[in-house]
Amino acid sequence: MAESKPLREATRQMTANVFYGTLMAQARNSSMKRGVISGGRAESAFGQQLDALYAQKMGARERGGLADALYGHLIRQQARVDRVKLAAHEGGSA
Repeated sequence: MAESKPLREATRQMTANVFYGTLMAQARNSSMKRGVISGGRAESAFGQQLDALYAQKMGARERGGLADALYGHLIRQQARVDRVKLAAHEGGSA
């Protein structure tokens, strides 16, 4: 099956939002955040937005990781679906 740029971008965005976004939120809410330096009110007000931005950047830069594995799985799955559809079509038209 040919490269699908929209699918590749969707898997990167999904990985960024679901995996990295969750990772960043957990890190922000962990007990380790209580360090010597605190972001104060600005961090509490804009921390989630910053986390989302970091997650998007990490997802876009990832190569050979979770997003690529998900993309490969979806491409293989689509190829299987296409073969089944073709076989059903050829069997039904005979």
